[in-house]
Amino acid sequence: PKECLIPVENAGKAAESTSKASPGTSVSGIVERAGILVSSLPKADFSSKDVVQDLSRLLKFKKGILADAAVIPETQKLFAMGALAGIIKFLKLMSDESNFSTYKIQELNSSTWMRLDAAAVKALNVLPLPNESSKTGSLLGILSKC
Repeated sequence: PKECLIPVENAGKAAESTSKASPGTSVSGIVERAGILVSSLPKADFSSKDVVQDLSRLLKFKKGILADAAVIPETQKLFAMGALAGIIKFLKLMSDESNFSTYKIQELNSSTWMRLDAAAVKALNVLPLPNESSKTGSLLGILSKC
């Protein structure tokens, strides 16, 4: 991941709230330690009340199928829809008509993936270090040459 969206009570007080917590103990501190950009959004942006309507316009449906996202089983996952609502608002997808009927939604089966924490990724040299000049000094660099 390159960026993490975090809900806050008041977006204007986002910097103030993160500075009060001791570094590394809040979610944003943990994410920042992993080298991921943290963006704070108002908690209201993660409301899933209009996300089904937005998805009906953003998703590409097969021909002959009514463009209604309410029938998609993934829309029953409340936490996922709240997160998706935040992403839609953050990226301002509804403000550009070229985004309409473009996307698809599907549930990923995460049981086939290996999960690594930040320490394991660093120890295994999976990603290049920010100050590394060699493109083949990491696993990603080596695999990218193939």
